[in-house]
Amino acid sequence: MKSQVSEISPVLVEVKVEVPWETVKEDLDKTFQLVSREAKVKGFRPGKVPPAIVRKLFGPRVHADVTANLVSRSLIKAVEEHELQLCGEPDYGDLAELKTGEAFSFAAKLEVRPTIKSVEFDKLEVYKEETTVTDAEVEEEVERRRKWAIEYSAPEPMRPAKNDDRLGVSYSVTVDGEAEPAFSNDDNEIVLGAEGLLKEFQDGLLGKQPGDDVTLEIAYPEEHTNEKLRGKTAVFAVKVLRVEEPHLPELTDEWAKEHDFDTLAELRAGLRKQLEETRSKRARNEMRDQLIEALVARNEIEVPPSMVKQQEQAMVYEFAQFLQYAGGMGQNGLPENFFDDLKERAAKRVRGGLLLSAIARLQNVAVEKADVDAKLAEIAEKSGKHVAKVRAEYSGEKLDQLENEILNDKLLSLLESKAKVKKGKRPEPEKSAASAESEPA
Repeated sequence: MKSQVSEISPVLVEVKVEVPWETVKEDLDKTFQLVSREAKVKGFRPGKVPPAIVRKLFGPRVHADVTANLVSRSLIKAVEEHELQLCGEPDYGDLAELKTGEAFSFAAKLEVRPTIKSVEFDKLEVYKEETTVTDAEVEEEVERRRKWAIEYSAPEPMRPAKNDDRLGVSYSVTVDGEAEPAFSNDDNEIVLGAEGLLKEFQDGLLGKQPGDDVTLEIAYPEEHTNEKLRGKTAVFAVKVLRVEEPHLPELTDEWAKEHDFDTLAELRAGLRKQLEETRSKRARNEMRDQLIEALVARNEIEVPPSMVKQQEQAMVYEFAQFLQYAGGMGQNGLPENFFDDLKERAAKRVRGGLLLSAIARLQNVAVEKADVDAKLAEIAEKSGKHVAKVRAEYSGEKLDQLENEILNDKLLSLLESKAKVKKGKRPEPEKSAASAESEPA
């Protein structure tokens, strides 16, 4: 078998293959023999059909099978010989028919990973935000945790409802004069002043007391998610069932113990540490995103379209999973602007991955057994499991994924060590004149 490769572009090659007649004949003979043994032809016993009849009846099918087998087998061999890194499916064009006594030739266009001989990654300019946590931020976190334990009870004596009160209400709904029982509610709880509360409910119920009746009229926009409400006016006949005022737990050592701290001072110190760790992790992740962006911007490489397409599909799936987990998918599915620059974002992610792989090869960055052992020990410590149990959980595909994460971390640490890191928030990119003019005043 002969094969030669010609480059059409850094990510597209044409492979020409010639299979000698001897190989073609051997494949044809073997396949015809197999068909002859199994062929069922009227008037002949199995395995006794004359070769001439077998070739006449089954020739086209045998030639098609042999052609497909020869193409697949010889292309795999050519790819291995020339050490090509394939992406996507081959494009064979129109394959020639097998001819007696002649070599079989075909050509295939293949998408390949680009050959990256060098990568520039010294002094990539990035920003890393400060991770200092102020006393005020610690107190905000303390208050947030107090609100988790908030309790409500009826004020004594009863008084008009005010912000932060929780109201129990019932209501019936009509839309454009038609009753809509599906929207009605016998006992719904709302908190005045809460984020997301409709302005009509906020204004209409403020100052009300149990037993009061209120009529609220709400005009819904044309783009509302519920079809029955789009562009229509709904009238809510509301009855206030109860008014309850909030009670926050007192800041005492006893309350701190409910949060696994012995004293309030220890709780505040623990919350500060948690906030610092969270902020530090976020700052480092954002900085690493900048490193990839800077790496891609400095090293221009062409990427295979099939890899970009696969990345697009993966990003759609990832985001859909995130929305489903967060409960935000709704009726409209993915956000309208999600696909606006999807191809560009996918291409950047592919470029980043290819460049990191090239750095790993060129700089001899690899995952050692000690790296895996250290990571498994870290996972065991955080999960409270014995390291042997954690090790047993990580095998096959899960272990491969862990090793990829470790390699990625080592590569990003290398970029970070060579980077020019500036303290502070990353400046917003300057807007072009065209984009500035397109914005509404």
